[in-house]
Amino acid sequence: MAGIESASKQRKRVVVICGGIAGSLAAKLLQFDADVTLIDPKEYFEITWASLRSMVEPSFAERTVINHKNYFKKGHVVTSPSVNITETDPLSSQWLNGTVLKDSLDGKGRDG
Repeated sequence: MAGIESASKQRKRVVVICGGIAGSLAAKLLQFDADVTLIDPKEYFEITWASLRSMVEPSFAERTVINHKNYFKKGHVVTSPSVNITETDPLSSQWLNGTVLKDSLDGKGRDG
């Protein structure tokens, strides 16, 4: 019985690949229910459909870029392109450069 209780208290780990509209929303909604890692080549979410308005109203442009860390406070952001995705091991180019993403997924080496 104790094994069942500890398994139910253990949080799920989720990896979201790319921080576009769907990825950013998924990461934001899941961050309170799971340990979420967002892998995106950019540090920010860009509202691209607002670029036309930004051309005629330049002050609007700064509201079209939202840093992932502004809305995604409880998760982990890996700023790197995804290079290979399997069912068990998502790889980013950071992994290829020596930063092991698996450590982030295991809860070690989180920066935040």
